[in-house]
Amino acid sequence: MNELVHKVASKLWSDIGTPYSLGLKKAWDEGRYDEIATASVDPRQYTCADSYFKDAAAAGFLRKAEFLPTSFSRKANAIGRFRQAELACARTNILFDSLNSWQPNAQRRDMHEFFVRVRKKIKDIVGNAPSISRVCREARFGPGSVVGTRGDRSSPLDKLSIDPTVTFSASPFLLDWVGTAWATSCLESNSTLKFVTAGQLLFVEKDAKTLRAIIKSASVNVFYQLGAGSVLRDRLKQSTGIDLDTQSDVHRELAMLASIERHLCTLDLVSASDSCSRELVRFLFPRTWYQLLDDLREKDYEYEGKTYPLEKFSAMGNGFTFELETIIFLCIAAVVCEDNDTAVVYGQNLSTYGDDIIAPDALAMQLKLRLEQAGFTLNMEKSFWGKDCWFRESCGGDYFGGAVVRPYFLKELPNEPQEIISLANGIRRMANPDSDYDDGLGLFGRAWRTALDALPSHIRKLRGPKDLGDIVIHDRERSWGRVKIRYSIRYIRAYKPVAFLVGVYGYSPSAVLAYALMGYRTTHTRVWRFDRDADQHQWYSTNLFTPRDSVSGYKVGVVPFS
Repeated sequence: MNELVHKVASKLWSDIGTPYSLGLKKAWDEGRYDEIATASVDPRQYTCADSYFKDAAAAGFLRKAEFLPTSFSRKANAIGRFRQAELACARTNILFDSLNSWQPNAQRRDMHEFFVRVRKKIKDIVGNAPSISRVCREARFGPGSVVGTRGDRSSPLDKLSIDPTVTFSASPFLLDWVGTAWATSCLESNSTLKFVTAGQLLFVEKDAKTLRAIIKSASVNVFYQLGAGSVLRDRLKQSTGIDLDTQSDVHRELAMLASIERHLCTLDLVSASDSCSRELVRFLFPRTWYQLLDDLREKDYEYEGKTYPLEKFSAMGNGFTFELETIIFLCIAAVVCEDNDTAVVYGQNLSTYGDDIIAPDALAMQLKLRLEQAGFTLNMEKSFWGKDCWFRESCGGDYFGGAVVRPYFLKELPNEPQEIISLANGIRRMANPDSDYDDGLGLFGRAWRTALDALPSHIRKLRGPKDLGDIVIHDRERSWGRVKIRYSIRYIRAYKPVAFLVGVYGYSPSAVLAYALMGYRTTHTRVWRFDRDADQHQWYSTNLFTPRDSVSGYKVGVVPFS
């Protein structure tokens, strides 16, 4: 842990000055890092936004810091959570598998009738399953890695250049896949289509307490999973008007209004993606849709050389998980509204975005019950309802009586100038979201200035508007550096990233052609490189593409901003 974090954290906690904040500073000074990583405050215990915000800012600053030297076994915690979710899914699978043969008791009859209506609601939204050719038209590569790639080599061109992998259940999609440029590339480069029996369980960074479990999927499966997810996304928008490309902004606005009027609740679930069981999806989705998605998903996962059956329907890393859970939660909530004679206006009094749920406030407890029947668990620390609670939260927006009270979470250790700029800007946004126009740093002024003091003097001068993100230090307009105007466009000096490009000469011509035919762009140029056959350097005409994580460094330069 570097000296900068120690100085900034100490000043922030000291200047906030509440008993809770000073208690965190003492724990920090005494090396009790577990307390820092588990710090949290309950907004229900506060009566005004200011008092809550001070303690929330203190608790949140290092709560998600991956670098804290805690005593937690992060991988063990992640494995434990994953296995608990699998056991919960197994119980839900048994319940929904037998739901059609319910015994004549009121509880089982009521549950059966409720989820039959949820099933009808889902059918109204998703309709019949699309053809494989339609899914193929929507298919694409995502940013994540697949079986055969690693995180830093997972660009679309990298995925086109490895042996493609597919599960046996996804074999029907190969009839369409063989007509793609990808398959032609594999044929010309002698790549071998490989069948895999399971996805690969692995863990990525989350916070100081635990890691996040994901399942790396076969490349052909993911390609079509994303296509199926796009179709689900389109049908959701057509049926309800909910556009998942922009709905996070809608959720933040609804959460802000709900914190004032308290007419809506904001609900969040524990491990929602890991809790969506196989038989729940089978029960709720039309048979043709279930067959399509079931063929594309990973039915087993591999961990430490052993293979296990997957009780959940799809894990994080699957290309349609987000759309699937959005639709399920939306339809469960819609039927709860119908049961209580509450008119539903999608996007106004009812909306879902993944496991972020916004619904009428009076129905929170009934919705909680129905979600639990479906195998989900409400995250009580992040779910808010009731006329006596002035706090609402959704999609990264925290509001208390209409006031923005979102803490800043430092996740990675700031060592480079761009990381220190991000730290300073995070503190400023937390202090005052309108920092372009007002100093307003208040209690956070010393922490902000301490972060800036760690920057070289020439970078410390790169001040600008928050709309430019973390390539400038956010500050009032009168503190900005010299602004140049060229052809009515304003330019300002910034610490901008330098992206490196990779030459396609390292890839097979057929893979490069497939890459271009899929709509990905390259930059044509000439490069000076060594030719081993000629034993000399020569100029070569080639194309370059931008790989994943393509930033090679940063430099001071001018950028346009209006």
